[in-house]
Order: sequence, then structure tokens, then C-alpha cells
Amino acid sequence: MAAWVETGLIVAGFAGMLFLLPRLDWGDGSVRYFQLTALLTQGTVPDGKYSMVGPLLSAPLWLLGKIVGSPEWWTLRYNALLLIGGVAFVWFALRNRLPRRLLRRFILLLVFASMFAHHQLGYNGETFTAILVLTGTVGLVAGRTRPGWMAVAIGVASTPAALPAMALMTAKWIWDVRRLRWHWPCARRLRW
Repeated sequence: MAAWVETGLIVAGFAGMLFLLPRLDWGDGSVRYFQLTALLTQGTVPDGKYSMVGPLLSAPLWLLGKIVGSPEWWTLRYNALLLIGGVAFVWFALRNRLPRRLLRRFILLLVFASMFAHHQLGYNGETFTAILVLTGTVGLVAGRTRPGWMAVAIGVASTPAALPAMALMTAKWIWDVRRLRWHWPCARRLRW
């Protein structure tokens, strides 16, 4: 019975995020949205201090919204859709590695009691970075090394301030697997 209740709460939380909660279009989220709009309508590369990595990946939602008449509605749900996709990935990657009860409760915390409850309301970049690093790290644990590192790298590219954390994570990974091949591309370029 607890599994049904927890799963129902997770699904209700996602439905509420998509259809009931208001969208916030302030701060860097609005700047990113207008930069994406300028890029897709005028073909001009936006000039600004915010990364366009996350917004570029949301371009299909903007284009879908343009077709159905509301690019803002679709684009402002990008972070909520990222969260849903990230949680689905975490569930399917870890459901046979962790107790399902523990995994459901972890997802409940992510949905209702973490930064995502607020940050998915807008179009800011924090959710993109956090979800890609989360899914990349889970991918590493699940044995999907290359896609895992790619997701982590894209997430960090969106928020360069996360680079020291990625360096520590890489050092820990090298230590755990006892192989230096993870730094090989860098070492190869430094050789004469």
C-alpha cells in the first residue's frame, strides 16, 4: 500500500508542476528565454553572460510551442520536464540496485523537499546542471561510463562554477577504478 501511495504522490507532484503551478519569468530565466527566442527567430547569437547550453537543448520545446501557438508555455515547462526525465532515468537505472522503497522516498524528497520544487517554476539554469550531473553520476554507477561522463560534462559546461566539483569527482573516480585512462585525452595533448 505504501508503494502505491508514494508513487501516487510522485505522479501528482509532477502533474502539479506541469499544469497547476505558476511559471516565473524573472531573473536570468527571462534573459535566457529572450536570448533563445532571438537565436531562433533572427538567427543572431545572443550576447550575454549566461550559458546557452541548456536553452539550446530546450529549442525543440520552443519550436513545438511555435507550431501550436505558445512557445512560452512549452519553454517555461522545460525544467519540470527535465526533472521528470531525470527522475525516470534514476528510477530505471537504480531500481534493481537499491531497495525500491528507499528509491521512491528519495524521489519524493527530490520532488517535494529539494531545490527542484522551486527551481522548476522558471527557466533558470540550475535545474539543467543539477539534473545532468545527477543522471550522469547515476549513469556511472549503473555502468554507463561514456554517457555518464558526457552528461556530467554538459551539465558542468552550462554552469562552469561546477568545474571544481567535477574535478574532485573525476579524481575520486580515477582513485576508485585505479585507472588513469580518464585523464588520457589531457595527458595525450601534453606529450611532445
